[in-house]
Amino acid sequence: MLGFLSARQAGLEDPLRFQRTESTRRVLGLELNKDRDIERIHGSGVNTLDIEPVEGRYMLSGGSDGVIVLYDLENSSRQLYYTCKAVCSIG
Repeated sequence: MLGFLSARQAGLEDPLRFQRTESTRRVLGLELNKDRDIERIHGSGVNTLDIEPVEGRYMLSGGSDGVIVLYDLENSSRQLYYTCKAVCSIG
């Protein structure tokens, strides 16, 4: 990575290449959680997900059906396997 940043600083690399490379690395590093499920609200595919960065408790999803859903990721049931419930939805 340091070699890439040095090459970028010297103007030898495309400015967007690092962004694309890092995004690809992060996507390939994703794994599904085997003990947590998410309540299904969207009627079609999900286009975007974002988890709030302070507590990591809430997740926002936006679907191709035009629906935006806010989920609570906290396990208040204390069970090993649980489903994260939708707090609210718009659309």
